[in-house]
Amino acid sequence: MNEVVFLTGATGFIGGNIAARILKRNPRTRLIVLVRGTSTDEASDRFWKTILTIDPEIRPGDMRSRVSVVRGDIASTNLGMSRSDLEKVVEETTHVIHSAASVEFNFSLEEARVTNCTGTNNVMATAKLAFEQGRVQRIGYISTAYVSGNREGTIYEHELDHRCGFANTYEQTKNEAEQAVRRLAADLPIVVLRPSIVIGDSQTGITTSFNVLYAPLRFVLQGLLPCLPGSPSTPLDVVPVDFVRDAICHITLESREGIGKTFHLTASENAATTREIVARTVEFFNETMEKRRVENVHFLPANGFRLALHQSRPGSGAAEKLISMFESYLCHHRLFDNSNTNEILKETAIRAPRFEEYYRTILGYFVRSFWGREMKKAA
Repeated sequence: MNEVVFLTGATGFIGGNIAARILKRNPRTRLIVLVRGTSTDEASDRFWKTILTIDPEIRPGDMRSRVSVVRGDIASTNLGMSRSDLEKVVEETTHVIHSAASVEFNFSLEEARVTNCTGTNNVMATAKLAFEQGRVQRIGYISTAYVSGNREGTIYEHELDHRCGFANTYEQTKNEAEQAVRRLAADLPIVVLRPSIVIGDSQTGITTSFNVLYAPLRFVLQGLLPCLPGSPSTPLDVVPVDFVRDAICHITLESREGIGKTFHLTASENAATTREIVARTVEFFNETMEKRRVENVHFLPANGFRLALHQSRPGSGAAEKLISMFESYLCHHRLFDNSNTNEILKETAIRAPRFEEYYRTILGYFVRSFWGREMKKAA
């Protein structure tokens, strides 16, 4: 039986990478992708634009016959699909990967719940209908390692604790959604996949989203953040999207193990510290730029950071607002145990590389995207 993957979030960063990987490496696998749009043509254009941004070497050509772009919205009943599209998904799907999510940190709780909770419930309801047809082998739900919220210390894959609270509504609603998904795991072949902070491709540097890690680093390189809150020894768990993509595809589409389990797709013991990430970024920037130069930042306790920032950079409201959204990631010491992931990937070549192994590729794409004209010719 040829595989038919129903994928949500295919115009997003992780979902788009999953789609591109399947198209290139799984030639007998078909995709049904749910995409928002005012028309099917617009939805299709959005999907292929994402794919070609992620992998410019892809030549759609014959690949188009393997992709059904379905117009819809996960926040709507039946995912906003037409009756015929719903029937197609239910009758043909063998695997489900739910990647769509709202990743905004500053949404209200009600706004975040629309996509992350209601949307996930709707996707799971459709997945259940498809499972009842007898074809669905596995349902992959992409959560986040940060369902752990404000916890510190070692965080295990089976845990889903909310007693320490959350840094933002993204974390809280992803925690709530994962709880709902886990309640279905007794009846459905579910795997839960928890990436940490996902950055560009370790081989190309390509990203479609300059958020999370990139945003504060950009402020550092613009000289707007001479200091950062937290300890320089805090581990910052970042992973390249190609590792996340390959792990998700292996666990969801290729492995016969893992149903009912949760997998941390994280750097874990190999996570770089905030000091290393910032220092390597500043060093790379200074060696590749023609005229610009930025000083390395220093770290301060969170309660002294704002005063120091105001004193050194009057009118630094934008930088302070940005850092307030990311402060918990800079200040909380946590280690994501990834025993389940290591076990299921042990016979593969899939692993999370150390930041030192790929940072120049990531930073090269980042710096070219914002300061390309100012870089040295040889850079």
